[in-house]
Amino acid sequence: MWFRFVAATSLLVVLMACDPVYRTSVNVRSPSAASAAEQAADQPVEGAVVSLHCGARSSLAATKTDAEGAAVLSGIGGPAPEDCWLIVAKPGYELQRVQWADTCTSRVCETPVEVVLVPER
Repeated sequence: MWFRFVAATSLLVVLMACDPVYRTSVNVRSPSAASAAEQAADQPVEGAVVSLHCGARSSLAATKTDAEGAAVLSGIGGPAPEDCWLIVAKPGYELQRVQWADTCTSRVCETPVEVVLVPER
């Protein structure tokens, strides 16, 4: 009995290790100046929801940005992120969509994805 449990657990660990991993860092900023000519995305946006949406699945993963406007989105399994969208939202700001394939060349992004949230008018 013990042998079967250990064998089943070992098989599960091996199969999980084969699942693809995806990971990206996201920096969310908002313009600080009132006029369009002076706008620079230099204010971090805390509490923005960053989620990964793939096909019919409502959300594969989600997290919130910290006080510096930074978030890390990662997970195991699921569809290839190349076919997915990063959605960044916060009340009072226009929703932003970023296609994974436009910013990342693999399942793990080497550089953070930069997103600018513009206040709603």
